[in-house]
Amino acid sequence: MVVARLTGAGWSLAARDSDIFAANPSLAQKLRSAKFVVASTAYNVRYLSGRVPRRERAAIHLNYEGLDPSRYDFEPRVEPAGEPGEFRILAVGRLVETKGYPFLLDAIRQLKERGYAPRLKIIGEGPLRRDLQKLAAAYEIEDDVRLAGEATHARVKREMRRADCLVAPCIVARNGDRDSAPGVISEAMALGLPVVASGVSGIPEFVVDGETGFLVRPGDGAEIADAVERLLSPVFDRLTMVERARAHVEKNFSVAKTTAALLELFDSESGKISREQKESPVHS
Repeated sequence: MVVARLTGAGWSLAARDSDIFAANPSLAQKLRSAKFVVASTAYNVRYLSGRVPRRERAAIHLNYEGLDPSRYDFEPRVEPAGEPGEFRILAVGRLVETKGYPFLLDAIRQLKERGYAPRLKIIGEGPLRRDLQKLAAAYEIEDDVRLAGEATHARVKREMRRADCLVAPCIVARNGDRDSAPGVISEAMALGLPVVASGVSGIPEFVVDGETGFLVRPGDGAEIADAVERLLSPVFDRLTMVERARAHVEKNFSVAKTTAALLELFDSESGKISREQKESPVHS
């Protein structure tokens, strides 16, 4: 925006997560001065559209963050890998408020009370590590929960292969911040790993409840436990769900499709800028 102001060039804006939802005093100014804006979910498009009246701001376009399905071999496992009643649950993301991990720990506690043997691994690091360790101890599940720290993308994919389901228990933080739609959700869907996620922000655009995964209310440990229990029941048709999830990713979130749409948008806007420059009077 600063360079555009100094040179007269056009500029564009891609906004997501804390750019949108946390305190951002310059956001409205950016929406007014950009040539166009790109948002990574339809939810974010609607949210941004309400910040500035349409006649005063740039057009806001939906462009999902894509992935390359060819790099994610679809290898679903029909039944849980462990002993009867043992669930290998994976969560991936920073140890921060928006991820909602305390409610996932509550779900693990409830699953144990129901007679199951859940094993939770959380990949990620952050300021809430000590708080989560204390909560696991208070719930008496410290032996069932592993805070595995940071990991490479390759290791995350390996852990997804070993897990029985991915849980993304996201919430809206006290300062209003929230996840748009964690990328690990579409990655898990591409690999054939079932997903349980909170219906926050743009997540329902990826996880269609009962079809490509299960949605739960944010901040509800009991609903998370219910969804995991249902998902990993021997009578539930996991294969049909993960096949639908993979098809949903290929149809809507392929990087070839999202990149082509973004390039078309740049080409279109560049043409407009060129025409505007040609039509503008030249001053010496």
